[in-house]
Amino acid sequence: MDTPIFNIHDVILIMTFAVSGALALMQPVVPDSNHLAKGVLAIFYICIAIDAVCTLLLWNDQIHHSEFTSYVIAYFFVLASLIKGAALYFYILAITRENFSFQLTDALHLVPVSLCLLLLVALRVNTDVLRFDLDEISPAFERAIHGIWYFIKIMPVVYAVAALVGLRWYRQQLRERYSSISDVPIDWLNYLVIGFLFSWMWTLAANILGNISSLSTAEVVGLANNYINFVLAIALFAYSIAYVKTLLRAGGDNQSAEMPDKTSEMLLEKIRAGIELQKLYLNQSLTIEEFSNEIAAPYREVSNTINKHFNTNFFEFINRYRVEEAKRMLADSAYDSLSILEILHESGFNSKSAFQRFFKRLTGVSPRAFRKNPMSVKTD
Repeated sequence: MDTPIFNIHDVILIMTFAVSGALALMQPVVPDSNHLAKGVLAIFYICIAIDAVCTLLLWNDQIHHSEFTSYVIAYFFVLASLIKGAALYFYILAITRENFSFQLTDALHLVPVSLCLLLLVALRVNTDVLRFDLDEISPAFERAIHGIWYFIKIMPVVYAVAALVGLRWYRQQLRERYSSISDVPIDWLNYLVIGFLFSWMWTLAANILGNISSLSTAEVVGLANNYINFVLAIALFAYSIAYVKTLLRAGGDNQSAEMPDKTSEMLLEKIRAGIELQKLYLNQSLTIEEFSNEIAAPYREVSNTINKHFNTNFFEFINRYRVEEAKRMLADSAYDSLSILEILHESGFNSKSAFQRFFKRLTGVSPRAFRKNPMSVKTD
């Protein structure tokens, strides 16, 4: 009986190639006006597709290559491995930052790719070299090839970590700018990036295991990662359809620019008047720009004053007053006819989960328990 060309593990690579290629081709018709984000995501899927097919061609002993294709496979494999991490990173920036565009300095991200390609050419690296399938190999040459392997495995990990840092910055910026945000889209995006980070760290671990232990151990680790990549690729596409359009954008400038340490008393009075007299916190979709316009003050100065004088961000600042308003209504028998859901909307919240979280954190009890016994709140 002839030995089959593909096994069950190869099938998942073929499926990853087919699905990722299809998802890349679908990007132009995805109903999203952010064309830059769609383009970067398409590049990411192309890299995932190339990585999958090159992995299959590189390690399948039943497939034989000509001298030309052996070089092509090696080059495309290295290119896809290096670019996929950067593509994910720039996709995160494109969907979270307002008016994001590529700058000339972003060309520096091509330097590692260019240097690695020059090294491939200089060392005449093909599939046999990447597999260490050579009759003779000098220690220096072997170290160089190991260096290439480590480099193409470490770079995606670096970009995934950078993407997580960018998401953390994004969440902080939203709290500086908006009084109400939904954590669900941000949390799921964070989980996906962590998933890719885990996947790429997993392949790095497989590479290390291949050097210090038996090949079978590294093979098991590497095969498991093929399945993880397939699931993550589909999950990212589902996320891009379901949640990307709901993400709020954070400004790319520094809203915490330096200002004099002495806070203007007039500005403090304006902020207090906006809260205590105008009750601007009752606006469920209030942003710091809208708040600043209402009190006739520059929003960067308002943001800095809230940060420095009140020692908090805009998100926390506004929601503290909303909780106080909700407490007042819950403790007043005149509002007994209103449900807790109605009270949370009346007090400026637009999310039940955010209301419950803030109320419990600031009072120590749930809104329902507070309504039954207003004296049950914690004291600092």
